[in-house]
Amino acid sequence: MHQTAQQDLYPHDPAVSARALARPLEDPFPLEACLKHYRTSSLVLDLQTARDPDAALSDGLLLNVALKYFYAYVHPGAEREEVPVGEVGALYRRFLRHGSLNEPEDDIEVMNRMRQVSPGLNVMSDAPRMARILRAVADLDPGPVVRGGRFLGLDLCAGPGLLVLAQNILARRSGAGVVDIVGLEPDPAVAGRTGDLVRSLGLGRLLEADAARPESYAGLLDRDVACVTCPALSGALRRIGPRPAFSAFRALFLAAGPRLGQTVFHPQGLIVYSREVNVSLVLSRDNGFQGPPGYEGSDFLVQGLVLDNRIVPLHRLGRDLLAALDRPPAS
Repeated sequence: MHQTAQQDLYPHDPAVSARALARPLEDPFPLEACLKHYRTSSLVLDLQTARDPDAALSDGLLLNVALKYFYAYVHPGAEREEVPVGEVGALYRRFLRHGSLNEPEDDIEVMNRMRQVSPGLNVMSDAPRMARILRAVADLDPGPVVRGGRFLGLDLCAGPGLLVLAQNILARRSGAGVVDIVGLEPDPAVAGRTGDLVRSLGLGRLLEADAARPESYAGLLDRDVACVTCPALSGALRRIGPRPAFSAFRALFLAAGPRLGQTVFHPQGLIVYSREVNVSLVLSRDNGFQGPPGYEGSDFLVQGLVLDNRIVPLHRLGRDLLAALDRPPAS
C-alpha cells in the first residue's frame, strides 16, 4: 500500500453519516459552460448512439447523457422526450437549493421528489465529472470475460444507476450479446426510482439490497464478473466512509472471490487522505479497496483516481473534459 505524508488541511468528523458524505464535490459546477454543449435530442436517442460500436463516442455525447439522465431521474418519462435546454438548466439550479425552503415559483411536487431521492441526485449532480466517469468506464477493456458474448457487471451501492448505464455502454460497444448488469442499492426510495429508470432504458436491473452483505450476491455469480463499479469510489464524492463503500467491497471479495480473477474495476485505483494516519493511501483491487488495518471505521478524503494507468487529481476530473470541449478545433 503506497503512503505519502500529507499536511492535514481538512476538517474531520468520524461520526459523519453516509448521507452527509454524499455531497457534490463542488457547489455549483460550471452549469452554463455545460449547457453550451447541450443538444436537443432525447436521452433514448443519445444512448442508442452511445451503445453503437460503429458510432463515435464523443465527450459531447457523454456530457449530454449525464445532463439528460439527471433530468429524467427527476421527471419520469422524460428519457423519451426532447427536453429544452432551459428546462434542464432550471432543474439543476433548483437542485442546488432543494434542501432549503421553496421559492414561490417552485413546483412543490418536483422539489419534494428531489428531496426524496436526494442521495442519488447528489452522486451525479456534477455533470462534467459524471461525463468523465462515463468515459473512463466506457474505455475499459473487459477482455476475455466477454469473448463468449456474455457480460456480467455489478454496480455496488448503485445510487442513481448512472454507472449501470456506463457498464451497459461498455458491454454493448465490446460486442457482448448477453448483457446482465446488476445494481445493488439499499435506500428504498433511491432503489425504486433507479430501478424504474434503468428498466425503462433497458440498461440492466436494480436490486434493493445491501452490497455490504455477502448474502446479497447469492444467485448473481453464475459466471465470471466482467466489470465492477461503485459510485462512492468513482470520483463523484469528496469523502468516503466505511459504509457503504469499504464494507461493500469486503463483502464482494468474500462472496465472489474466484469470479473476480479477470474483472476490470472502475477506478483502477483511488488515492485518499486519512487524517488519523496523516498519509495518502492508494486503494485498489490489490488491497481489496480497503483502508489500513485498525482504521476500518474511518472516513477518507478522495484526492485522485487512477484511470488508464494515469493519476487524475479529483479537482481536474471532468474539468479536463469540459476544457477539451471548449477548445477551438485545430485548423
